[in-house]
Amino acid sequence: MFWTSWHIELADQVDPVFRRHISLAAGHLETIFVESYRRLLTDVRPSLRREQVEFGSDKGRTLFAILRSYFWEAGRAEAERARQDGSPEGVKTLQSLVAILSESYRMDYICSMSLVPIPEGPTLSDLRSNKANLAGAFKSIEAGRFRFAWILANA
Repeated sequence: MFWTSWHIELADQVDPVFRRHISLAAGHLETIFVESYRRLLTDVRPSLRREQVEFGSDKGRTLFAILRSYFWEAGRAEAERARQDGSPEGVKTLQSLVAILSESYRMDYICSMSLVPIPEGPTLSDLRSNKANLAGAFKSIEAGRFRFAWILANA
C-alpha cells in the first residue's frame, strides 16, 4: 500500500483540504474501493483476440477504464446511502464524500490512488485459455480493505 501512502502524501502537500476530505470520508471510500474491485473481478470476463487478453465491457476496453466506471457508480451509490444517515458525524462524512465526487479529477485521483497489485490472480496463460477468471483474486482485495481505510484516515 506504499502507492496509496505516496498519493496521500502528495494530496497533503498540494491540497490539504482535499486530504482532510479523504480522511473524513475514509469509511465511504473503503466501501467504494471494495465494491468497485468486487464488480471488476467478478463481472469482467477476458477474451482472447490476436494473442492478447481484452476485457470487453460497456464500461471501457481496459481494466482501468472499467474500474474507473465502477468507482463512479459505487461512489454515487455510497453517497445515496450516506444521505440516509442523519447523525452529525454522518453529515460531515457525507459532505467530504460529496466534495470528492463533485470534481472528476479528485475522484480520478482516488481511483488511481486505490490501484493495488493482485498477487493471487490467475496467470495470463490461464486467462487466455479460459481456464480461470478474475473472481478468485477478490480475496486479496477483501483482505486489504481495512488497511486501505486506515491509510486513508491516518497516513
